[in-house]
Amino acid sequence: MRVNDNQRLQIGVGIMYFSKFVFWMTSLVGLALINSQSLQAATVFTKGAGSAVSSVDLMADFESNLALTENPYFEGGMAFSRSNLSFNNNGCGFAGCSSHPGIAAGPTPFTGNYMYGTGVQGKFTIRTSSAELFYGLEMILGTGNVVGGDPYTIAWSTLLEGSLVSSGSENIGLMLPAIYGWHDADGFDEFVFRVFREASNAPAFDTVRAQTTKSVTPIPLPTTLSVLLAGIGILGLSAWRRQRSSAKINR
Repeated sequence: MRVNDNQRLQIGVGIMYFSKFVFWMTSLVGLALINSQSLQAATVFTKGAGSAVSSVDLMADFESNLALTENPYFEGGMAFSRSNLSFNNNGCGFAGCSSHPGIAAGPTPFTGNYMYGTGVQGKFTIRTSSAELFYGLEMILGTGNVVGGDPYTIAWSTLLEGSLVSSGSENIGLMLPAIYGWHDADGFDEFVFRVFREASNAPAFDTVRAQTTKSVTPIPLPTTLSVLLAGIGILGLSAWRRQRSSAKINR
């Protein structure tokens, strides 16, 4: 079958638009994947049991009197340190302060002993006591302050070999004990946090669970990646319509 000039023109236009489509599709997919990887690299703040830890490798419940005085305190493969914070659960002693709503109320109250201290700009630090990394960290977090008034803030940061990985500041409202978590696909070896309201800083926490093995669960596509893939489809449709219009004109 012979091909006339009009058919050659139509084939050439089709090849041109298809080449453009492939170029833009490849570029957009590459950008989307880079963007997706950068999003996954950040530490993500989560809420609820199992939101950051899919398999428990390390755990600590502080059911030892040493948790009141040692600094750092070692338990379950983790090291817990306090800086500019009071000891002995701020004078409450072992499993004391049972009337504090920020310790004993809420959906997940503390059980038994815990860790608690007060002090301006004071902070707790959690590290792995070996060369392992945290890929997920969860704890019951509360406060020794009287619950009420202005919203409470959880200020946190994750580090790797002394360098900052991520940081955040979460407004919680009433600081009743609840499970909060931090997940990072690339891992971190140090977690630092405070719980404060205005100038009053009184972090308290219990039941720490950590994941030190990388999760193999596929991470859902971020919204940005989904939007870019939708854009690829629109470009393809646009190229097809142009080719179709060109073909009609040359008939």
